[in-house]
Amino acid sequence: MTKLPSLHEQLQPVNKTATNNVRLQQDEHAHQENGNQYKIIFDTIRDGIFVHKISKNGQTYPFELVNPAACSMTGYTEAELLQMNPGDLLENEDSKTLCIEEYPDDLHKHNSRLLEAVMLRKNGSRFFTEISVTKVILGGAPCLVCSVQDITLSKATNRNLAESNSRLQLIMDAAHASIWEWNMQNNVNIWTDELFRLYGLEPDCYEASYDVWRQSIVPEDRDETERNIVEASKKGVEFTAEWRVRPTDGTERWLMSKGTPFRNTEGKVNRYVGIVIDVTQLKLAQMAEIKEQSFRKAIIESIPGTFYMLDANGRYAGWNAYQRDEIIGKPEHEMPEAVAIESIHPEDRTLTQEKITNVLKNGSVEIVEGRVLLRGGPAFRWFLMTGRRIVFDGNPYLIGIGIDITDRKKIEDVQTFLARTSSVRTSESFFKALAGYLADCLGMDFVCIGQLDSDKLRITTLAVWQDGHFKENLSYALKDTPSENIPEKEICIHTHGVCGLFPHDPLLQDLKAESYIATTLFDHQGCPIGIIKVIGKNPLENSHLAKTLMKLVAMRSSGELERLKAENSLLKSEKKYRELFESVPIGLYQSDLEGHIITSNQNCLDIARCAIENRDAFFSQNTRASYIDAEDSERFRNLLLTQGYVNGFEARFRRYDGTIAWLSNTAKLIHNETERVDVISGSFIDITERKQAEEEKTKLETQLQQSQKMEIVGRLAGGIAHDFNNMLGVILGNAELALTCETLDKTVINNLQEIVNAANRSSNLTGQLIVDPDFQTKV
Repeated sequence: MTKLPSLHEQLQPVNKTATNNVRLQQDEHAHQENGNQYKIIFDTIRDGIFVHKISKNGQTYPFELVNPAACSMTGYTEAELLQMNPGDLLENEDSKTLCIEEYPDDLHKHNSRLLEAVMLRKNGSRFFTEISVTKVILGGAPCLVCSVQDITLSKATNRNLAESNSRLQLIMDAAHASIWEWNMQNNVNIWTDELFRLYGLEPDCYEASYDVWRQSIVPEDRDETERNIVEASKKGVEFTAEWRVRPTDGTERWLMSKGTPFRNTEGKVNRYVGIVIDVTQLKLAQMAEIKEQSFRKAIIESIPGTFYMLDANGRYAGWNAYQRDEIIGKPEHEMPEAVAIESIHPEDRTLTQEKITNVLKNGSVEIVEGRVLLRGGPAFRWFLMTGRRIVFDGNPYLIGIGIDITDRKKIEDVQTFLARTSSVRTSESFFKALAGYLADCLGMDFVCIGQLDSDKLRITTLAVWQDGHFKENLSYALKDTPSENIPEKEICIHTHGVCGLFPHDPLLQDLKAESYIATTLFDHQGCPIGIIKVIGKNPLENSHLAKTLMKLVAMRSSGELERLKAENSLLKSEKKYRELFESVPIGLYQSDLEGHIITSNQNCLDIARCAIENRDAFFSQNTRASYIDAEDSERFRNLLLTQGYVNGFEARFRRYDGTIAWLSNTAKLIHNETERVDVISGSFIDITERKQAEEEKTKLETQLQQSQKMEIVGRLAGGIAHDFNNMLGVILGNAELALTCETLDKTVINNLQEIVNAANRSSNLTGQLIVDPDFQTKV
């Protein structure tokens, strides 16, 4: 059994060579005494030569002689060194002592004395030296010739070599590694003792051989391992092999060997040298890692959606089967070349690329919703995609998952559709829009929305969509259709084969229907009032989504249908009351608190003398300004706000055509549910003719009263005239008698004549009062 030589044995030739070099140097130093003939050698020698006298009685002497190498080594000039002594160059005090103490006289007989010392350069740096000291007689005085060799590099090399050997041994021991050599010419194997132990063998019980190695391998790995090594040796190439061994203790270990070929002078491989390492822990870790990877892969593959890992260029560095097969649609080996952004819908690429950049460059955690093309498109599905940055080997990667939210987006689209159609004024428009939308959303060919008749046996359609266009509404019986019993339940669904299940339904037969789904519409009391049914010529793929969407639209459609029925009833009632509203022979109106007409009947417009084409202009006017007397307007408003109502308020108004009329206004404040005044509801009656009649009657009554007054005055005047005439007769008679007297003075006669004249005039006047029948009128 042959073993590898130890490191010490391998280094012995090197040591001998070094010793010989030292001896040669000593010989050269000894020959320097020959004088000038060795001057060239002295100046060109690589070692530094320092010559100085031996100190005596503590007296040190400067250098006597130095060569250029000494100057170069220390950084001093020759003149500077010749001013210095050995103690100025040596760092260690012991080294100084060895150099300056008086040496024995027989030093030159015992060869040179070697020592190591640390010297100082002019710049203050230190270096390691090996000094060979020889005692010589120069000029009759004993001197020391010091040959100094810089060994800083060799000491560092030796130290590193020692440390490297130590580390190597520690590594070999720690790794349970060993070295082997196989001589292919004589088939001789050299193993270290540790290698025997790795094979589970005792070094003293076996010899290193190919057969012993082969038998140590477990049978399951033996043939394949041997085949790999033999094939490598025939080719003369390196090999790496792994196998298992089972030592006598029954524990199984994994070994790995790496062999390197060596060639002879002819270039042929004549031997292999290699190493064997116990890699049991590594293999166990690898197997655990493989198991862990399998576990992680199983987890990744179980993700309900896509898993992806992108490099800095946006290419795939990792993926799961769903991402590869359903989204990208490429084989495994082409995935690393696929660019992730190309699988995004063009309309969503800009936003998605911004999110990817934020993750890779800024480390942001991003979430984005987008449409992902299936195998390059045009088909796509909606995904909620996440992104988070990880750094591996200094390179950023994006890792994330994608969750299919297509169903959720469809539900959101339906909700958006229902919200946007909430303002549709007519129910027909809503149901038509819904029918077309359901056909497109569910990918179906026929949609029908209808209202149940009172007997719940027939349907009257509100919207029918077939093959991309609307059809006329119709009425049909539910018997022999899948919806025959649907009023009794919420939903009916057949994902496939519906045509064969209901052979007596002519619609299904005409369409060659395959799938069918219908839902019942209920009012707020839970009574069935309508049906929505959707029919397809292909099987229904996602029945769960279809049921969800149908239930969603059914809730809204039920409300719309119930509203439709209420509106129809309201329209009938409104028509009835509108007829009554228009037929009332008074002007009915509603206005706001500011006096603007909101609505009115035709009689109101007729009273205001407003043509139908001027209706809007009339409604925009402030009716408070129509009062002839502004005080009437304020008085009406105050009464209304104070009492809450006004009955028969009569005032003059200026009508729309500018004429003036008397109107009687009756009004009441109408409050809303918050008890705030909503509108003023009232009525107008044209009382102009009545007012004119009342004015004429008042005038006639005034005239009659005046006539009666004059008649009374006339009668009173006639009576007074008779009485006054009687008194005038007495006055006239007495005056005339007095005139007959002849003795009267002329003045008295004149006075009496005046009395007679006045009495006659008064008698004439009273006579007129008695006999003139027009006197009363004249008065």
